[in-house]
Amino acid sequence: GWTPVIRADRLRLGNASWSKQTDMARTDRLEFAIELLPAVFRREYRIPMLRLTKPDVRLETGPDGKGNWVFDTDQPDQPGNPPEFRDLWIDTGHLIYVDGKADTSVDVAVTHALFAGDALQAMHDAGVGEVWSTDCIPHPSNAVAMAGPLAAALRSVLAA
Repeated sequence: GWTPVIRADRLRLGNASWSKQTDMARTDRLEFAIELLPAVFRREYRIPMLRLTKPDVRLETGPDGKGNWVFDTDQPDQPGNPPEFRDLWIDTGHLIYVDGKADTSVDVAVTHALFAGDALQAMHDAGVGEVWSTDCIPHPSNAVAMAGPLAAALRSVLAA
């Protein structure tokens, strides 16, 4: 079918007026494919590929609990299904979620701490309380030793 790929560089999306941050999202590059025929003839939006390069996304709720991703429009709600996304690629990016109404912190457990640059500090700045990771990759968040469980698993495999 007809599935064009659309690319745009250095995009910015403004944030809700109540947010302390001016941008809800920005990315060095946005690239996506869209199945054209279902979109035009049936208003079905199928995105088989979405790729973001160095995105910085801040999803947050305001004091009333409304998310910054909810856009007010003067248009009545239109019937139809939400877009269908298949493959999502994120190359070196940040995603932060802040619950402004509940004022909650988020704790994160990571199996392999592959944090880029100041990602750990950015998570703490956004309200993440604790971050724990395995010691497979040396990182300040290492809290779970893997040598014992790996040795036990190897012994059972070799004994078979």
